[in-house]
Amino acid sequence: MNTHIWKPRSTWGLIVVALLAAGISTGAQEPRSATPKVVTIAGRPYPVHPAPLPARIDLPSPGVSQEEAEYQPERRPMDPRFPPANSRTAETEALPTHSRLVLTSSGTYLTDGFAWAKRTALSKVPPDNGGCYQAALPDRGGYCQRDFVHQIDGAALLGLHRENLAMLRQFASHQTEARGWFTLWEINYDGSPMACDYRDDRHFWRNTAGMFDLIHGAYRQYLWTANPALVEDPILHGFYSRTVNEFVAAHDRDGNGIVEGQAATGWGIACTYNEMPGIVLAESADSLGTQRRAFEAYAGFLRARGDGAGAEAWAAKAERLRRAFNDTWYDVAAGRYRIGFDHPGRRPVTGFGYETSWFIPYTGLCEPGARATAYLDFIHDRFQAKPSPNIEAWTYLPDVFYSWNQKERGWRYFQHVLDSRSRYPEVSFAVISHIATRILGIEPDAPRRAVTTLGRLPAEVAWAQLDHVPVGVNDVLVRHEDGNRTTTLANHAGPDLTWEALFPGEHAVLLVDDAPRTPTAKAQNGTRVSGVTVTVKTGQRRFVKVPESLGQ
Repeated sequence: MNTHIWKPRSTWGLIVVALLAAGISTGAQEPRSATPKVVTIAGRPYPVHPAPLPARIDLPSPGVSQEEAEYQPERRPMDPRFPPANSRTAETEALPTHSRLVLTSSGTYLTDGFAWAKRTALSKVPPDNGGCYQAALPDRGGYCQRDFVHQIDGAALLGLHRENLAMLRQFASHQTEARGWFTLWEINYDGSPMACDYRDDRHFWRNTAGMFDLIHGAYRQYLWTANPALVEDPILHGFYSRTVNEFVAAHDRDGNGIVEGQAATGWGIACTYNEMPGIVLAESADSLGTQRRAFEAYAGFLRARGDGAGAEAWAAKAERLRRAFNDTWYDVAAGRYRIGFDHPGRRPVTGFGYETSWFIPYTGLCEPGARATAYLDFIHDRFQAKPSPNIEAWTYLPDVFYSWNQKERGWRYFQHVLDSRSRYPEVSFAVISHIATRILGIEPDAPRRAVTTLGRLPAEVAWAQLDHVPVGVNDVLVRHEDGNRTTTLANHAGPDLTWEALFPGEHAVLLVDDAPRTPTAKAQNGTRVSGVTVTVKTGQRRFVKVPESLGQ
């Protein structure tokens, strides 16, 4: 989510008058008919109502870094006609929902935090929303590429599948050749461009990382739902294909296969989520990481379409990008990865870049090993020395450290995010996904009717249980206890489920319903884990544990 410094109140009227005279829309949206538009999603019509929270105008302020631009409405002069949304209402009056997701635990910290996050996230789904939820700054009535993708997992866990699909299709439908194969950065609830980031097809906010993130987000939704529309829908498939083909060709100026930026902010095409004062990147690690991950996701979609050869080709392209990064983006003298190359000189940049740095491990761009471990230390140390005031930035850090099995650091950053109780929509959705996918280690694979678990409870949590987790058509319970040495999975409803139960360390034996089984050991981002695969039939509850004498 891009944030800028607001112009002083004294100049506000002049700016509005000038923009109106030029025919440019401001945050005050044109009066709209009360009759909603109707969109068709997976063959079903849905009304799309106008945004209840009008977008404001944001003018670009070059040189303002994202980490220095935390959303602070009380400090930012605003158009008095459009005050921010009432935070109390947004956090306490959730809409009715069919989500039955519920967390129980040995203590109240997690359960209270989960209850807050669920209530708050569901309050971001506007009435008669026609298929969307808020994924932008709290006073904007719409959704942004970056925020939306980071909220997809939390939304899927809450059963907002229709919304995820509809929002993906909206982004896909706004991609055009006239826009350089970019789609819109932010979209109003009614599907129109958000005025603060769009003037016309030549002047709108563009970020290469966000484009690739949308494909990854779509694939995450596919893993949660196995919805064939995510594979077969012509609008979505066209977007995936054009992004990895035409979009890459249009923005890879030197022909090395890596998409490039040419400005410090999205008004001139940025290739990083972190706007660094005084630095313009031609290539950035976060854009490269999301590009690699998008190629990997596209390979998964092709595989689901039965195109095995195409899937192998794109998986190989993804691996070539990873290989190029690990072979040529490491600065031996500095002892860390480069985060990019500047524009126009193509000089290497090796400093700490917040998102530009932590997207390296977050997107799986770096290979496990001593370099990656040292870089995770570098990220942690530099962030602790100068933490970002931007709560959105913090929401990625539990993902980063938990995914590399550094659960103590992951828990520390998770606590900061949860304790903020921020009304920024990304926070509540991220807390839901942090608990499910990071702390409880639930990884869905609905197309294969499978799920993987790896408990990462902190020492102060004796047990935690998440019930009614939707994995495709299955309704699942996952429980970890005994210091992450015992995991239970129940399949309340749906077909037989294949469960891979993983545990940290290498173990000679695991007990499946008290019967000994020989596990398989493997590496997960440099950490050894042991696991067994178990079939859990409909209505069945099974458990796997590390024997006491062998527990670690």
